[in-house]
Amino acid sequence: AKLHGDILIFLHEKQFVGVDLELADRHRVIVAATAAILVLGRHISQFDHVQEIRIYAGDPAPQVGGRYLGREGRIGGEVVSVSGVVELGWSSVDEGLIRPEGQHTAYHELAHAFDHADGRFDALRSHEHFERWSARLHNMPLHSMRIGDRIRTDLIGDAEGPELFAVASELFFECPRKLYKLEPTLFEALVEIYGSDPRSFTDR
Repeated sequence: AKLHGDILIFLHEKQFVGVDLELADRHRVIVAATAAILVLGRHISQFDHVQEIRIYAGDPAPQVGGRYLGREGRIGGEVVSVSGVVELGWSSVDEGLIRPEGQHTAYHELAHAFDHADGRFDALRSHEHFERWSARLHNMPLHSMRIGDRIRTDLIGDAEGPELFAVASELFFECPRKLYKLEPTLFEALVEIYGSDPRSFTDR
């Protein structure tokens, strides 16, 4: 009931814009459902500051499958307002849906938005194990494919600063058992932040 209700709220409150793409209900519902899954253990108001979802037919920028554009209004150094725009390249979103191996553009960018709700990109950053987690995920293989006579293995790569939270969130929701096996302390930290354990709704 909560998931369905949060999907409806997100669809009602956010402006969806297609860039070189004719938006369909499928685009809107997939993005809204992804946001609702992120806050299964929290309140959908975590995304109140997100004003717009821009969905591109290709990528928002060269070799960029998605991005989150956040802004803060400050008075005397204090954050008094927060706003954000989520940009998603639908080809990247589709690829993640087809191959659920911990690389999911919508989870990634919406995790940035979740993190920015208080005007700071600071989830996990003060944790004593932050540097270790970052190093472990940086070289973590996601998937391999054969190209001619060679096998190419894609790595997570950037897991510095706010990116650690976003890439860890992709794994947390898509492949929770894989993340738990790799770094149980990181997994438990994310359970505390999100207030939910994805192992309850996926066997990956």
